[in-house]
Amino acid sequence: MSNPKPQRESKSVSTVEWYDFVGQLSDLIPDIHPGGSEATDALLELCGLSSESRVLDVGCGSGTTAFQIAERYGARVTGIDISEVMIFQARKRAEQLDVIDLVEFRVADVFSLPFDDESFTSVIFQSVLIALDKNIELAMAEMRRVLTQGGIICAN
Repeated sequence: MSNPKPQRESKSVSTVEWYDFVGQLSDLIPDIHPGGSEATDALLELCGLSSESRVLDVGCGSGTTAFQIAERYGARVTGIDISEVMIFQARKRAEQLDVIDLVEFRVADVFSLPFDDESFTSVIFQSVLIALDKNIELAMAEMRRVLTQGGIICAN
């Protein structure tokens, strides 16, 4: 006699649900993106950051890159993510690392950034373009809007 396999019902997972799930693993896997920390290091070198920089980290996840920027360059960093879980983890880690004076984390959507025009000297994002699907132009326009004259957008 064979036992029939139970039927599983498939359910699509939203982008937010996926990032909330990954956020729950952020203590175990703090820096998960193609190229890892080497790619982040190379990107930050190209951005020309300093202690005068005001950086927007789009899709900041649990804050790993924001912490690197704050610690290495002394720059002020605002990290945004669509996942409340990711932002919770980032805020918790900021307190643990004692960089709360240099970093801020907010739940926000790149398609409608809650910042004034020309608020940041640099906008950084890693492994975010794939999640933007066909709306890349809208996201780029919003990032450009919050960037100061002569600012830089850094991406990998």
